Amino acid sequence: MKIIKLIIICLISINVFAQHCEDQQKITEDYTEDAKILSLREIHADTSHQYSDSIYIPADLVKKYTQLLSVIYNIDNEATDSVFNQNNIHTFHDIPYKAITMNVDTSYNWVNNYLQDSLVSGNSIFDTLMQQYNFKLHSFFHLSSITSLTVTTTDYLNIFPLVDSLKTIAGLNDVEASGSWAGDGNDIEVFTKNDTTFVQFSIGWGDCPAGCTNRHFWKFAVIDCQGVYLGSFGDAITDIKNSAYNYDRVYPNPFDHYIHIKNHREKINSIDIYNMNGVKIRSVENVSGPIDLSQLQPGTYIFNLHTKNNIFSKKMIKW
Repeated sequence: MKIIKLIIICLISINVFAQHCEDQQKITEDYTEDAKILSLREIHADTSHQYSDSIYIPADLVKKYTQLLSVIYNIDNEATDSVFNQNNIHTFHDIPYKAITMNVDTSYNWVNNYLQDSLVSGNSIFDTLMQQYNFKLHSFFHLSSITSLTVTTTDYLNIFPLVDSLKTIAGLNDVEASGSWAGDGNDIEVFTKNDTTFVQFSIGWGDCPAGCTNRHFWKFAVIDCQGVYLGSFGDAITDIKNSAYNYDRVYPNPFDHYIHIKNHREKINSIDIYNMNGVKIRSVENVSGPIDLSQLQPGTYIFNLHTKNNIFSKKMIKW
């Protein structure tokens, strides 16, 4: 480890890098959600984490990651341009943060009240938790003798402590944090060894809905608010044959109400949305800013992305 640290310090000493851990506007605007996912990963990786019982993600933890990404963003070289601008790499949302599924006992009056009203059940503990953390009834279904429901929130939360609280309420069974992501995709990963933090950006391609078969990485190190680019490795980007890779930044996936598109290489002019039966259910002509898809029913869809010369397909999941 001392050798690795010495090499990094030497690299920093002969290059000009970021000197301050100050948030950059682009990072706070475009990467705060990523900072929240990275915060949740840190909390969940350590059962004794100081914030393991905090349902809200602490602002200082989120700031830690926006500052970390800002340091890397300030490194002026082709690698940072590649990860932030050309490829627009963000975290893969592979961790539950907004949905809870539970089986409910309909012999309780408050359960039936909630299923009918979806706002107030009459159970003071349940109603307080739902209102405090902005949860709404998302869906429910009856299967044989089981009634299951899912509640969701627009917030990013550490929902495992909330799950533990809900498990204490009579009438709720098999309460679980739930998520709905498919396969794999681009990602940002953070590792810490002693006083050195390593940040690894990657793009994945090749049947990513089933798990990407190819991946390319860019690796950075940060010590005391100074960043250094350590190099890239993995599959050669020139090996990418699936041009849908160009549009991995149709995000988030899964999505709730809105999707966002980062245009690069070729501008997306319009989107046709198909259900899994091949029926076109929606077209979007004005592809700019957040695109409101709140009227879509939850499920899996195929997005055909139209550019001037090509059509690319991407599987998307709606909460």
